Amino acid sequence: MRFKLILSLLIGLAIPTAFIWWWYDSSTIEINEFLLITHDKIKTTGFIIQAEEYDDLVESDYNRSAGVVYDFSFKYVFKLKDGSVRSSYGKENGRLPGFLSNVDNKPYPVKIEYLANNPNISRVKEYWSGNVSLFDWFRHRMVMWTILFLCCTIIGYINIKYGIKKYLTEKAELEKFAIEYRKQKLQKE
Repeated sequence: MRFKLILSLLIGLAIPTAFIWWWYDSSTIEINEFLLITHDKIKTTGFIIQAEEYDDLVESDYNRSAGVVYDFSFKYVFKLKDGSVRSSYGKENGRLPGFLSNVDNKPYPVKIEYLANNPNISRVKEYWSGNVSLFDWFRHRMVMWTILFLCCTIIGYINIKYGIKKYLTEKAELEKFAIEYRKQKLQKE
């Protein structure tokens, strides 16, 4: 009886905890962008030195129609205050802009921002989808994650509530059975 209660409590707590762990493990872009919004950062110039467009076929309406979705990735380099050079990658939704089509031969200058205490966390600042405020970041990056987290939390809560209810019901039935057994035993004596 107690084992079922403990199991229910553990499962109820494990569901949202596993979701948080999975989100943290798979959301480095969102976390890095959050850090760039909320911590001290340094702005510098850099260059996009590689860019590549890729597409994906997306089916909808139960395989009745299909469309192509385009994304592009890019590699950029920038110089730190101490003179060392760092490189990083980024990606965006949409077609590859024309000004990035020839960056292999002529690097494209961009503004970069990186964390003052960790230059490995950086982003191209002036283009595309970089959020500038915590509200924008939450609205663009976290709404779906928050909805999924709330669903996992609700499922965990329901599991815990059901486990506690079942435990209390079984305990009450057991106590009722024990009282009836004692009454029958006293009546026989």
